[in-house]
Amino acid sequence: QAFTLPSLRTALTPATDEHRDDWLQGPDVVLLAKAAGYHVTWLSNQPVSEGWFASMARSADRSVFINKGNWRDSSATDHDLLPALEPLLAGAVPERELLVVHLLGQHFHYALRCGKQAGPYTDARDDAVMKAMAAQGRSASVRQSRNDYDNATYCGARSVAQLLEVVAQARPDRAVRALYFSDHGQEVGHFRDFSGHSEQDESGYTVPLWIWSNRLAPALDSTTLNRPIRLDTLDQALQHLLGLRSRWYDAPQDFLSAQYIPPGVR
Repeated sequence: QAFTLPSLRTALTPATDEHRDDWLQGPDVVLLAKAAGYHVTWLSNQPVSEGWFASMARSADRSVFINKGNWRDSSATDHDLLPALEPLLAGAVPERELLVVHLLGQHFHYALRCGKQAGPYTDARDDAVMKAMAAQGRSASVRQSRNDYDNATYCGARSVAQLLEVVAQARPDRAVRALYFSDHGQEVGHFRDFSGHSEQDESGYTVPLWIWSNRLAPALDSTTLNRPIRLDTLDQALQHLLGLRSRWYDAPQDFLSAQYIPPGVR
């Protein structure tokens, strides 16, 4: 999906693109984890009242929202999550813990996502990307948006790396896995002279996803992450990583399972 609410509603619940109302009939991943004995913490850089997923966040054992603005115009950056994360990892360590970090990510206005520090592409004018966009007839404003977006992506990746370092340092003797995904993409001059959310362009709904594990976590089959996946079945892989096998688990939809059937094959 090209927008946050419909994307997360299918990614984090039993709902799929074919059965979008199934989120009303079954538990989301927070409720599943809590039922299995996980202590769930939700840390967010999104607005506290932003729709359905804010209610899901409040069902966690702890929920912290640092963003006092809105997702578009807020000057908050994901680097601001670091001082909020550290105290959440202090103190007694639960036997099982799930930490959900909801990033602000690369939402426009892209130029706000790096804070006061300029990103590396701020003054790019004649690199390969700018030359290609000019040749494609992209306007000056869209080319500037691409620079701002690339800066936002760079600064966002740096913040994620720092968040992972904080978790790794706080849990040196625990098996840790982190799964990262974007809920949607952005069209920024990739396919047309436009900048923003887009349902009509592949860039609007094709997203990155990766899994990081520390040395104590059992190894995953790396070939599974090279198979095509659909984000609306992500809840199946999350159950896999959490060691859950609920009545809502379906191995053919779990891209980490040996029984996985990729989209287009089913």
